[in-house]
Amino acid sequence: MPDQFTTMLTDIAKAAEEAGPMRASSLIRRRGDQRRARQRAAVGVVAAVAVGAIAATGFTLGLHRTATNLPAIPPNPTATAPPTATAAPSETPTPAPSSTGSSQANAGSVTSPVPGRCHASNLRGSFHPFEWPGQAGAQAEADLGLTNISDQTCVIFGFPGVQLVGPDGKSRATNVVRTTNRPSRSVTLTPGATAWTLVVWTFTPSADEANTNPLCGGHVNEIKVIPPDETSQLTVKADVGTVCSHGDLTVWPFQVNRPSDGPPPSGS
Repeated sequence: MPDQFTTMLTDIAKAAEEAGPMRASSLIRRRGDQRRARQRAAVGVVAAVAVGAIAATGFTLGLHRTATNLPAIPPNPTATAPPTATAAPSETPTPAPSSTGSSQANAGSVTSPVPGRCHASNLRGSFHPFEWPGQAGAQAEADLGLTNISDQTCVIFGFPGVQLVGPDGKSRATNVVRTTNRPSRSVTLTPGATAWTLVVWTFTPSADEANTNPLCGGHVNEIKVIPPDETSQLTVKADVGTVCSHGDLTVWPFQVNRPSDGPPPSGS
């Protein structure tokens, strides 16, 4: 700064010598104004720099104080999933009791078809003579069975029709007597099942048959059976032998059990 001031004074003196006393004075004032202006400008720049430095320092200190005064941030805890809401168990609504009673249930039920009557074409006959233990006399007995050979269930109800046939293929006198001491019941035959009846006959001649030849009409080795409520007949091989009393045959209604498996009847 002194070197610049000396240089400026030297320049003013040189200019004054060249311009004369009046102009020298004016020149000196102008040069002084310029010098003061430059000094003020320099001072302003220095002041501005100082203010900026102070402001920057204060901002830094403020940041330091702010950072220092901030509360410590706790470490991030392990994230815990929010509890899962559990749905309440569903309740099956209980239907209100029906005011109509059991008729509602019956209306929705499925009724199985009722089996039809057993037809002669769907049956096979079998004849089995036997003797009950301790029974002796002039009568003979046999189990007569009708077996369902179809693939459909059917029903038998009632008594059979029977016709005696001799070795020559000719029909013999036959009189079927239905017992009155056993009630008739429906027998349902699934495929392969058998319904049974008892056949009883007399093999000793009555007074008016004693002199017949062949005795009582001869030997019977076959019968024709008509199922209940049918008109068609089945041919069944049957070693019946001699049937007296003019071809009387006492028969039971069809039943589930084989007659020979039970006790002898008290009366036919």
